[in-house]
Amino acid sequence: MIEFDRVVKYYGTHRALDGVTFTVPDGCVTVLIGPSGCGKSTSLKLVNRLLEPDDGYVRVDGRPVKSFAVEELRRGIGYVIQSAGLLPHMTVQDNIGLVPRLLGRDKTWRRTRALDLLELIGLDPHSYARKYPSQLSGGEAQRVGVARALAANPPVLLMDEPFGAVDPLNRETLQNEFISLQRKLKKTVIFVTHDLDEAVRVADRIVLMQDGLVIQEAAPEELLGHPSNAFAREFVGTDRALKRLGRFSVSDYMSQDTSRVESEDHTSVPASATLREALSRILAVPSDQIPVRDAQNRILGSISLEAIRRAGYGGAST
Repeated sequence: MIEFDRVVKYYGTHRALDGVTFTVPDGCVTVLIGPSGCGKSTSLKLVNRLLEPDDGYVRVDGRPVKSFAVEELRRGIGYVIQSAGLLPHMTVQDNIGLVPRLLGRDKTWRRTRALDLLELIGLDPHSYARKYPSQLSGGEAQRVGVARALAANPPVLLMDEPFGAVDPLNRETLQNEFISLQRKLKKTVIFVTHDLDEAVRVADRIVLMQDGLVIQEAAPEELLGHPSNAFAREFVGTDRALKRLGRFSVSDYMSQDTSRVESEDHTSVPASATLREALSRILAVPSDQIPVRDAQNRILGSISLEAIRRAGYGGAST
């Protein structure tokens, strides 16, 4: 677990962090979000001692980070930044193997690890291992950046606007791939973004910040359903019920009654889809419900407009 305990940080006379306190649970993705200058990237950089606090404590597994030697601390922390930050004179394979090389891993181990990670992030190892960063698209470079951060198998991953420099289509793909990867690896992740949709998509917990203060620390569903004050309500927006639907699965809200479902109906939704996706499908047809199918295309039941409405607005504050 990572803990921020009354952390204060100054830039000159500007108080960038004003007694920040929050926790990052093990194996979870905690997203820091807020307006530009709110302190989210500053907070992230305190974890691996790119910055030092002026007061308060940042702890990793109960131990203040300032008690670690910098080299020791950073060996257990992967770091992913916007635009990947790959070294242009090194191949993809060598970029991924950079930290293991510094840790004394031999060449054979590094090559095997790089090829395994390329496969894990969805890039063909034999096609990409010998390429240079200039030969990669933006999305490919970000995937390699993630692989490099994972190369030494660190328990903690820091991600500072990792997908901010790629186009919207690739960004959504990268988000989905990251979610899938995190389900397998269960890293402890601090993820900085300015994009609320991205935060809602990837987060287990969200820390909303303003002017160096923590405004609300909550699960995405709670933040969207119960913003804590006027700033939080304005930040999550009037369409927060729609955003909230992206957090819920069709399988959790479907009816298993198939008596009113026409098997020949070609408009359906997979059980694994989100309620936001189901709503989009329903609005495209003249019906208040559509079939839900499994991976073998068998009908499991149906999802209705009313069920989606209850999930989106149930308990949401106005």
